Amino acid sequence: MTTLVASVVVPVRGRSDDLRRCLERLIVQRDVEDFEILVCDDGSNDADAERIQETAAADPRIRYLRQPPRGPAAARNLGVACALAPIVAFTDSDTLPEPGWLAALLKPFADPNVVAVEGAVRTPAPADSPLEEAPRNDKGGVFLTANMAYRRDALLEVGGLDESFPYPAFEDVDLALCVRKLGEFRFAKNAVVLHPWRRMTLQSSLKRLRHLDWLLVTALRHGCLGWSSRPTTRPRLRVAIAAALTLPLGRMRKGMRYMLQAPVDALQRIGIAAVEAAVGVAMLPRWFRKEYPVQRRRYLSPEARRPLELAA
Repeated sequence: MTTLVASVVVPVRGRSDDLRRCLERLIVQRDVEDFEILVCDDGSNDADAERIQETAAADPRIRYLRQPPRGPAAARNLGVACALAPIVAFTDSDTLPEPGWLAALLKPFADPNVVAVEGAVRTPAPADSPLEEAPRNDKGGVFLTANMAYRRDALLEVGGLDESFPYPAFEDVDLALCVRKLGEFRFAKNAVVLHPWRRMTLQSSLKRLRHLDWLLVTALRHGCLGWSSRPTTRPRLRVAIAAALTLPLGRMRKGMRYMLQAPVDALQRIGIAAVEAAVGVAMLPRWFRKEYPVQRRRYLSPEARRPLELAA
């Protein structure tokens, strides 16, 4: 019988150098001895996969799992399916977990009513440019799988993450809103991971507009605009307004705040936001006419430690 207290699931595609730094932080976590690390390779090319395997071989607690490219939700489901511990902790391959991260994340599970715990997601330093972006979670209610833990039984009960979400966007929120029906969520402020800044480009900005399809799916399913603190009875209208108006205006304001500190980047940020607004307006018919997969299917079975499609 396993004595493991936690399985740490780290999805990865490429980013072998980032993963190495992440694993270096994970294998020295203090105050938790019996845990495993599942590196879930979501279709890295052969060269990257070889480097990832070499990195994973650095510690006997690390298991390397590989699948064809199916997206971040599927990669995390692979880890959940193969996890041997009753608690599954998620982080990203490019995060840096702080010392004591895992112990702090696991502590609230001493209460049997707790089914999930969020940790803090911060950046290593303040932004120098309005083009630098990174996810944050300072108070909870954001549900970022960059720093989140669940009881494994709860994940199986809801069928795992929804693999129809193709991007690393809102699949974590959808999961959390399903699991919240099963018990209590806590926020562990001392369970900290650092997330690096990523530089925004026009290409990444326009790609993010496609993420709004999955914000709309989440809103149609759960009656809120991504998070339970934003209830809505008109999800299509709210997403359309966000795409064409609210989000671009917010990014323009951020650019203006940096006008003295980084004027070139500030103007670029404002220009990208203007393009976003124009594309958002052009996509308005999409938000009102397209049919979305409101019905959520199951990808993991409570009876098995493997995905449903492998259980047959």
